[in-house]
Amino acid sequence: MRRLFRISREHWTVWLGVILAIAGTLLTSALSMNAFTAAAAQASSEAKPINLAQPLAVDMAAQQKYLDAQRVAELAKQRAAEAQQQAQTAAAKTAQTTPKATQPAVKTAAAANYDRLIIPKIGLNARLATVGLTADGAVDVNASLPAWFNQSSRPGTSDGVYSAAFIDGHSTGIFRNLGALAVGDQVTVATAGGENYTYGVVKVETRELSDPNLMRAALSTAGGASQGLNLMTCAGTWIGNTYSQRLIIYTTR
Repeated sequence: MRRLFRISREHWTVWLGVILAIAGTLLTSALSMNAFTAAAAQASSEAKPINLAQPLAVDMAAQQKYLDAQRVAELAKQRAAEAQQQAQTAAAKTAQTTPKATQPAVKTAAAANYDRLIIPKIGLNARLATVGLTADGAVDVNASLPAWFNQSSRPGTSDGVYSAAFIDGHSTGIFRNLGALAVGDQVTVATAGGENYTYGVVKVETRELSDPNLMRAALSTAGGASQGLNLMTCAGTWIGNTYSQRLIIYTTR
């Protein structure tokens, strides 16, 4: 024993190296085992499949909620359309069964109560209105009818302030086709008293609105005839508040 101890004592550095080697080996093994265990755990964690069940369930629930809302909206729209259709049907049935109110008869004045202007060529057969002078001293124009100027001669006579009977009208209204008349065409005034006065066209002319002799010509009998009837309307281009010219149809009898 003493000998062994002596040997060991003599070789204690060798024994110390052996012991340290064994301890190092054990420590390395332990560390390697821990590293292996951690790597295995990490690999196991990485290889584990992702659980999609919960997110998928949430998406499906949201989709189902959206589809339910769409169905509710569509059903409401369909019911509204049905209600509207039923209301229209009920209204139509009510209109068919409700007796119509008796309308009072409208009395229409006989044509003989008014003078009328008749121009066969342009299909005109209209009541004659009567106009005077405007506040500016111009011959007035009726909005929708041909109008006889009350200071001109009455049709069938030459006893007015002006020798010719004078009738005017709007070129965009009752006299829109007046420009189609030509020499030889006929113009008739049928009076309320049952008398007819027929004139023949003898002249057609266009004068500038600025012509100082415009109204003198329009109110005078053409060619010195005993009786004349002149028709006038606008012509030319629009110059802000009227047209630049006047079309005059001269007729005599």
